[in-house]
Amino acid sequence: MANNIEETIEAHLKSCYYFSLQVDESTGVSDNANLMCFVTYDLGNTTHEEFLFCISLPTRTTAEELFNLINRYIVENGIE
Repeated sequence: MANNIEETIEAHLKSCYYFSLQVDESTGVSDNANLMCFVTYDLGNTTHEEFLFCISLPTRTTAEELFNLINRYIVENGIE
């Protein structure tokens, strides 16, 4: 089911002209860092906000590494 939802969101992103990403890096109580990404896009005159992905991060991550993780997801899923 999760794969189907992800595929649907990716298909929507491929068919819209613009989308925006909101990312948040957070560290839990057990020192596990995660990068969460949400996407907002317009499809059929309706604005959609969806959870896109969550990736576990190494304990120390630079801004460049965060960019590369997001970029890799976009390229691997053909969203560009």
